Amino acid sequence: MRSDTFYAISFTWCQSSLNVDLSKGSLCVCITPQEPELFFTDPQQLLDLLTDLEKQNLTLIQNSRETEETMEEFKHTLVNTRNKMDQETEQLTQQIDIITHAIQREKDTAAELELKSRLFSFGKYKAEDQDVMLEALGRKVAEVYRSYAGESGANLTTLQMLTNIEGRLGELLENVELVPKDRVLMAERAKEKERRLRLREEKVRVQKMQQEERLRKALERAQANTKRPVNQTPNNTKHNTLNVGDRPYKRKHHT
Repeated sequence: MRSDTFYAISFTWCQSSLNVDLSKGSLCVCITPQEPELFFTDPQQLLDLLTDLEKQNLTLIQNSRETEETMEEFKHTLVNTRNKMDQETEQLTQQIDIITHAIQREKDTAAELELKSRLFSFGKYKAEDQDVMLEALGRKVAEVYRSYAGESGANLTTLQMLTNIEGRLGELLENVELVPKDRVLMAERAKEKERRLRLREEKVRVQKMQQEERLRKALERAQANTKRPVNQTPNNTKHNTLNVGDRPYKRKHHT
């Protein structure tokens, strides 16, 4: 029997046609060969099918990898966007705090100026004194304004110059608060060093002036002693006679 041949086995009850007793039944086994249903008529068809399945599998794997890469890129973009938004939120919060503090300082300054103006206008100073102080204040404001704006605002009033100075000061304060702390600390140290050096130079200058003044006075005393008459007698000079107890004591003059 061939190994690639299939057989269909059918069990039937048959009546005996060869003078077999009908009262006795016999099992007739009829084995008839049957050809199987073939799905492939050529081996190449199987190879083509396997090749197609392999291509589909590779395509699915590639799509899966691309999907994973896209997901990773999306996650990375999401994390970066979130970090950037957090940083921007923090910066905006800091700027809001800075502006809030600046506004509060301006309010405090305005309240202080208002109080000073009230005290100034309540008759504490005389009219002529007020005029002199206002003129001095105007000159000082103009000097400060020219120090950073030049001669561009020569026709401005004192109030206008003062308003511009306040605006410029607010900008500088905001810029200083945005500068890194280490740079501010370095600038403060440099200013402190410059101030100490200036104080040291001023101290040396004052000491030098005091020394020159002492030297000048010593020279004046020496010149005054040289102009004193030489023919003075001991009796005519007060500093040659000293009282020791009740007895007069006269200095001895060395010749």
